[in-house]
Amino acid sequence: MACIPKKRFGCSPIPTLAMASLASALIGGCSGGNTDSAQGGNQPTTILTPKGWELVWADEFDGSSLDTVHWNIQTGDGSAEGIPGWGNNELQSYQAENVSVSGGNLVITARQDGAADGRAYTSGRINTAGNLDITYGRVEANIHAPAGQGLWSAFWMLPTNSAYGTWAAGGEIDIMEVFSRDPTPFTQAALHYGMAWPLNTFIYAKYEGIDPADGFHVYAVEWDEQELRWFVDGTHYYTVRRSTYWNHYKDASTNAHVSGGDSAPFDRPFHLLLNLAVGGNLPGAPVPGALPGELRVDYVRVYECNLNTATGVGCDGFADYTSPTVTPPLPDDVYRAVYELYVDAVGPLLFPDTEDAVTLDFGVYDAGGALVLSEVDTGGDRGMVIDVSTSGGGNFSIYPASLERQTLFGMGNASDPGSYAGELQFDLYVFGDETDTDSSLQVKIDSGFPDLGFVDLPFSTLTKDEWTTVTVQISDIAHNPGHFGGGPVDLGQVLSLFVLEPTSSAHLQVDNIRLICAHVRPGDCGITPPAPPPPPTGEPQPVYIDAVDPIWDVGINGADSGSGWANYADGTNPANKVQWNEVEADDPARGEILEVTFSGSEAFGVWFIQSSMGIDLSAYAPGVVSFDIKVDDYGANEDGMTMKIDCVFPCTSGDQRIGKVGDGAWETVEIPVAQLLGGGLNLSTVNTGIVVFPTVQSSELTFQLDNVQWLPGDAPGAAGAVVLYDEAVAEGWFLWDCCGGATFGEVADDADHGNVVELAFGATGTVTGFQAIEGVDVSALASGTLEFDFKEVSPPPEGSVWRLKLESSNAATFVEVLLTAADNPAPGADWQHYGFGLSTDLAGLDLSDVKLVMIFPDWANADGAVGRIDNVRFVPAGGPVELYADVLAEGWFLWDCCGAATFAEVTDDEDHGNVIELSFRAGGTVTGLQATAGVDASATAGGTLEFDFKEVSPPPDGSQWHVKLESSGAATAVDILMTAGGNPAPTDDWQAYSFDLDAEFAALDLSDLKLVLFFPDWENANGAVARIDNVRLVPAQ
Repeated sequence: MACIPKKRFGCSPIPTLAMASLASALIGGCSGGNTDSAQGGNQPTTILTPKGWELVWADEFDGSSLDTVHWNIQTGDGSAEGIPGWGNNELQSYQAENVSVSGGNLVITARQDGAADGRAYTSGRINTAGNLDITYGRVEANIHAPAGQGLWSAFWMLPTNSAYGTWAAGGEIDIMEVFSRDPTPFTQAALHYGMAWPLNTFIYAKYEGIDPADGFHVYAVEWDEQELRWFVDGTHYYTVRRSTYWNHYKDASTNAHVSGGDSAPFDRPFHLLLNLAVGGNLPGAPVPGALPGELRVDYVRVYECNLNTATGVGCDGFADYTSPTVTPPLPDDVYRAVYELYVDAVGPLLFPDTEDAVTLDFGVYDAGGALVLSEVDTGGDRGMVIDVSTSGGGNFSIYPASLERQTLFGMGNASDPGSYAGELQFDLYVFGDETDTDSSLQVKIDSGFPDLGFVDLPFSTLTKDEWTTVTVQISDIAHNPGHFGGGPVDLGQVLSLFVLEPTSSAHLQVDNIRLICAHVRPGDCGITPPAPPPPPTGEPQPVYIDAVDPIWDVGINGADSGSGWANYADGTNPANKVQWNEVEADDPARGEILEVTFSGSEAFGVWFIQSSMGIDLSAYAPGVVSFDIKVDDYGANEDGMTMKIDCVFPCTSGDQRIGKVGDGAWETVEIPVAQLLGGGLNLSTVNTGIVVFPTVQSSELTFQLDNVQWLPGDAPGAAGAVVLYDEAVAEGWFLWDCCGGATFGEVADDADHGNVVELAFGATGTVTGFQAIEGVDVSALASGTLEFDFKEVSPPPEGSVWRLKLESSNAATFVEVLLTAADNPAPGADWQHYGFGLSTDLAGLDLSDVKLVMIFPDWANADGAVGRIDNVRFVPAGGPVELYADVLAEGWFLWDCCGAATFAEVTDDEDHGNVIELSFRAGGTVTGLQATAGVDASATAGGTLEFDFKEVSPPPDGSQWHVKLESSGAATAVDILMTAGGNPAPTDDWQAYSFDLDAEFAALDLSDLKLVLFFPDWENANGAVARIDNVRLVPAQ
């Protein structure tokens, strides 16, 4: 009877009665009815049964008391069912004396008179459970609802003995609810379904075509295997099809969550309910004068569709009132996420809809040699399994090899009493003769011992000597903490995703270990991926603008020496060094701002906004960290403020003193990211968006912050090529003809060229080619060239020659040359390459505003000429692309992908000066130089990658050094050994290395170079140290 999430109880087991058996007994009593008129209502006295509907049950309330053959009276305030207030914070206690029959009506009266259970209000509730339990049919009642605000009238249905478990996995059908007249009277239909509370969901529709309190109205639902349809006074106003509703419930026999059939949960017997509640979540408290209130029911009738009694399908519209204009809600279904922890091998942990992966490993506690773990190949379909044998105790676990804590979300937690749909599932084989069956098997999850939860599975209840699937609910684990002096497991900080511990001697095998969750909303349960996606290219990354950006999921924190540097999220605790609040700024244009106070205590503190994981902010390398700050009074603090950025401890930018900023007035501070990189910041693992604190903290200081964000910048360095056409017309350009004397189009040519532009000329004079939507600035390429490929399909008339013309906007400047200028070849039937110097052959053009690039024969002498064009671009002048020589080249920075290496610039010998030093730890990583934006190095095609390299400390035996180049987004990548191309094996002396870009790196897209990396074998690099100098890409000579 509700339209918001709530908890219901299940009915006690009562045998279901078939509708057909009731028909003959009840049909004779259906011709009566209340013949009194009802203003504004519908008071039929004749029972209609068109279109296959057959009346099989009815109560016309013609007697003087409630017929208990039909109805049960329900009493109390819900406490006996475990839901005080009936799960909706209702105020009444249901009492039998509030239900009566008189004048041909059922009357349920709500009163303000104290009940024995202490409730201030009483009312009535009845149901048909065990007397009438139906699957499919038409259910209708003629009802007059009370008008008082704060009363909640309901005619609804609940499942009887649902095989789907607790509410709302078993469903609820609300035929009529009336709970408000503000601002317009209405009735409401609703369906509740999905999963057990609190993962229930619902849909509903309001009907405002009547006033339910102005008299009797007929409320009906038609229910079949395909859909449900709602009516008021014969008007069809709502339909919900089975593609919308669903359920996902815990199977009592397996303890695993499963989905019901196509029509579930509305494919099982339901019973009817009528009640009048007082107050509750929807209507609120009753207003003065609302009580006493009466819910009057003239009749309740149930029809069966005799066209198909099994499915109820076919009788789609009582008295032809079904409206084809009623639009059903959209299809829906349960969301499930499955994480495989062990299937033939341990891990990796993969994440839905991402390419992220976390390497998993085994942990073994052998209890002094008692437990032995191995992997064995069982052959056949099962393949590799985990074999565990123990003489008593010990355990094994599966955990992230990096020891990075994993966040399980949407699966509840230790303090949440709800039962969620997260579960650990695995296949288990227990060797009965080798296992103490009086002992048990414990399944655990921990957030670092001793903080854990577990479920105890007695071996006596487990299948022996054959494979079986075991499912353990994560809610049960979270609600049962261990007894080792720690707390319960923190599902937001999980270290061991799966722990299996026999409590005594046992031999068992385990396979197909999975963590599974389900939720009513897509993406609302699972394991948080290791890193969020980077922000859109060129967009700011907010940290705090009116609120903390969601990417910084830990939020605002402080820490200080007085707290032992433990982070705290309570900004109002006066015992802490740092307090903060979000407040409205004095200037309304600013909205919400942050106000932070550092006390004058002896402790030293920091204030920051943090993420639970490292975020890749490499795209902001050319940008700034920006924030507005205001300090009303620095007092005795002459040293001002300090900021920094952290990248997962101990990685940091180092303290950056910014002085007495915002002294008495708002000031915008911008810190170049390049400055932070110089302090050691790793942009790929940023986990604090901002850290700010007073440089000296001997006295109290308060400051305000606003508009904290990372701002992108333009990538410095050499300009890249400006492409007009390569397989397709580039964004910002289009094909164009000035005067109607030519046609143009894209056609397929040979295998080498693919799609090309074809220009075909007629007798009318014209010029044609490429036009920019807005003038394009190629002035940074002034020393470069315009290049393209051209093929003459059909020549122009004799004496006519092909020409090239470039114009700026409005023809303010232009230049026209023959296609054969600058020693370019005469056009022919074969593809040929053309190049024109921008500052020489095309001198006189305003390169800051290129609008048109045109190719055409002589004016009005081109009839029949056809030419094809491809690979049109403005190309920078050839020259080395410098990455490092004593300092990092502008636009490049040092980078490590995965936290298993550190990098720095150090001083080497006199010949080399400053060089890059890379040091590797255990764990897999690649490291080297990254460009702030993809660099066009296509002018070096045919040239070489060159650098000097010295091995300070070798990698472990068998590990070799690699060189890897990548384009943006790893769209192309080439990884080779450093000894490729005849290069020497690394030693502790400096050696020069050179790699042919066309040979060793042939598959790389040089027009978008992003990474140049140096590293030993993946996960076999611990202790390796190398130095690198003079890194450059050199064009062919």
